[in-house]
Amino acid sequence: MRVPYREVTNLSTVVDWLDELGARTVVLDVEPLVAVWDTGEAELERGVEEAVALLAEVPSLESVGFATNSLRRLSGAVAGDAFFVTAARKPLLTRPYRDLPHPGVVVGDQLATDGVLAWRLGFAFGYVRHPEMRRPFGPTALRALSSPLRHLLFRPASP
Repeated sequence: MRVPYREVTNLSTVVDWLDELGARTVVLDVEPLVAVWDTGEAELERGVEEAVALLAEVPSLESVGFATNSLRRLSGAVAGDAFFVTAARKPLLTRPYRDLPHPGVVVGDQLATDGVLAWRLGFAFGYVRHPEMRRPFGPTALRALSSPLRHLLFRPASP
């Protein structure tokens, strides 16, 4: 089964798409959409707070989550009822997301991790492209899998 796929550029376009879909769940990859790689705790916390505030504009949302394969952590609780998964092991580990309400959307910059997680959950996938951004080696290497995975697992979301 192929799941819907749409390219998104920032959180504002994500909010518009979530509203359009009537999404009940969203899981955001942390880097680079919420906080850029190798930034400090203050930027991470600020990014999460800003994302939670922006996502509050989507009336259908019941569950908001943040997931990162890195070891980054927040010093305190996430605002509202949002959750934060560190060392998420995407796309292998699905337990933290298994009981989230459908329809859902995973948003991230890697089809091989975030996209495959969306596919495994039966969620739509918002693909964040930042062509001008400098990336660490790992995310750069994973991008080589993007084209084959996109054609195999995803279908374009209706405009």
